[in-house]
Amino acid sequence: AWVDFLDMYEKVAVRNYIVGMEKDKMHERGISMRIHERMENSTYIDLETNKKTHSAEMVKVVRQHLSDIKKEK
Repeated sequence: AWVDFLDMYEKVAVRNYIVGMEKDKMHERGISMRIHERMENSTYIDLETNKKTHSAEMVKVVRQHLSDIKKEK
């Protein structure tokens, strides 16, 4: 379970995106947000459903993340 890794989340120092699916009926609400809250350099994005996390919308999120990283260098 995700709670078994709480101490590991807190150790992640790299910039990252946490993608939630808060309206999805097959996933417990709030887990992604709780993980995000433990990761200092994370950005939380709620795509609402599992279907959206496997869509073109998710590709846009990843591209934006990579673009942001490139601008920082």
